[in-house]
Amino acid sequence: MNKRNNSTEKRNENAESMAWCIVTALENIVEKSRESKLNETFWTSCKEPLEYLESVLHLTKMQIVFLSIMIEEGNNASWKDFCKFLDCGR
Repeated sequence: MNKRNNSTEKRNENAESMAWCIVTALENIVEKSRESKLNETFWTSCKEPLEYLESVLHLTKMQIVFLSIMIEEGNNASWKDFCKFLDCGR
């Protein structure tokens, strides 16, 4: 029974560390995307967290950027909100 508990604890620890990695990567992206206008510097500076999240979440880079902003701003974010966040306009 002790072995079973240890196994469950290890799985929980792995799940927690994975969630922390996802959260850290999303935080990194949202911080760097703010007022970036999604310029080349942004994409270069976020290469590693974007690649990690692509493999884990199975989303495109652009979907990950929008997801990170939605989480930061709340899930009722409009296109106008995205443009304000990224410092983009028409």
